[in-house]
Amino acid sequence: MEHIKVSSVSEAWRAAARIFPTDYEKNEENSKRAGYPIYETTSTDERFSGFHISDLNTRLEVNMGSNDIQVCLVSCGRCFMPICSINGFQ
Repeated sequence: MEHIKVSSVSEAWRAAARIFPTDYEKNEENSKRAGYPIYETTSTDERFSGFHISDLNTRLEVNMGSNDIQVCLVSCGRCFMPICSINGFQ
């Protein structure tokens, strides 16, 4: 899984928008079930089926089939998420 470090929420969403291949919109039903916002592709093209972005507050998980990317929010040079520091993203 690839990791991208960013320093602000707006930068995280810009990074996600650059790598996500389609437009996306919040899926209220899936968000409610998961307990965090989930944004799904708006494309009807089967190539993008299941593509989504999970907003986990301190990171975005960009899920694109077999390619998953975590966009980690960092503060003062340290990543808030243990997964990022475990993988050397501090």
